[in-house]
Amino acid sequence: MRLELSYRDPRLRFSNVVGAPAEVAGDSSLLDRLWTPHIFLANERRSFVMGTGLKDVLIRVLASGQVFFIAR
Repeated sequence: MRLELSYRDPRLRFSNVVGAPAEVAGDSSLLDRLWTPHIFLANERRSFVMGTGLKDVLIRVLASGQVFFIAR
């Protein structure tokens, strides 16, 4: 299963910084520094998390503050 989230966080906008890269990319080490939404299914009967899920994570932050979170 692959989960892809895209959201805009204006606090992460860095397009006004001279010489800044177009985007910042990282792995699960960025999770502690970024807010990420909590996803749940409203009609689920029960839920549990299998494993930590932290090894297959890609996070991209664009200069506009757009965040792309991809987890496998």
